[in-house]
Amino acid sequence: MIRKVIATTTLTGGLALGLGGVASATTTPNAPAAIGTHTFNCANAPKIEARITKIEAKANTWLPKAQARLTKAQQNHHPKVVTRIQNRITRVNKILTRVQGIEAKLTVACPGAIANPTPSVTS
Repeated sequence: MIRKVIATTTLTGGLALGLGGVASATTTPNAPAAIGTHTFNCANAPKIEARITKIEAKANTWLPKAQARLTKAQQNHHPKVVTRIQNRITRVNKILTRVQGIEAKLTVACPGAIANPTPSVTS
């Protein structure tokens, strides 16, 4: 019985020291990721443009409907529904912002690849 107690204490102490060593090893700062290492392949520009157009069209169709649902939920005093709709609108606007950034980068990287960048309406 005493052997089991001693073995358990030794094992627990070893694990505690081992985990402490791991914890101290993880406190070193990580190296920052390289920024701007991605390049555009201009051969894929028409495909990317089609995807951007598709995403913007869906978002621009969906946003007015969501705004109407948001107004209706606010008028009918449904705070949980209002919060969910607002969160979704925020998420869609983030996607639109990211897509517009990609479109701008693509326009700079491959001039002439996109005929006329589409201005998106975000609210």
